[in-house]
Amino acid sequence: MERLRSQLKVDKWFVAGGSWSATIAYAETHPSNLKGLLLNSIFLARQRDVEWAFTKNDAIERIFPDLWEKRLGFLKKYDVTPSNAAEVLLEKIKSGTSNTVKEIVAGVNNWEVQKRLSNVRTVILPTSNHKFTAEGEIAKRFIFNSFLNKQQ
Repeated sequence: MERLRSQLKVDKWFVAGGSWSATIAYAETHPSNLKGLLLNSIFLARQRDVEWAFTKNDAIERIFPDLWEKRLGFLKKYDVTPSNAAEVLLEKIKSGTSNTVKEIVAGVNNWEVQKRLSNVRTVILPTSNHKFTAEGEIAKRFIFNSFLNKQQ
């Protein structure tokens, strides 16, 4: 980001980011180059936040009932419940076929993206024809690394 700012000859700018760690790391490294930060997708990842967003009944589905139903349909395909999805899907990612891995990564990514774009009802990574993009590869690494770190 700093190289871009310098190349564009911008003295100070606002930085927006969906990744707190990357955005805040930039802010800590280059505070004199910032006018401010715009952080989105605020998620503190406390146990109660994780439960509310991923596993608890009568929580996030009150806000996104249609998306929650789609998520339950996706989980059912893999004999998974919201409460064991992280562990079971990780195992399927580790041991599944290439197509299974792609479907799972697309399904998990779709849940995350659709919550953010709740007014847009499109599937970002198609699960039917298994097109796998660079975005999907990034999502796969994020999912895999997040769950691995949780279990270690």
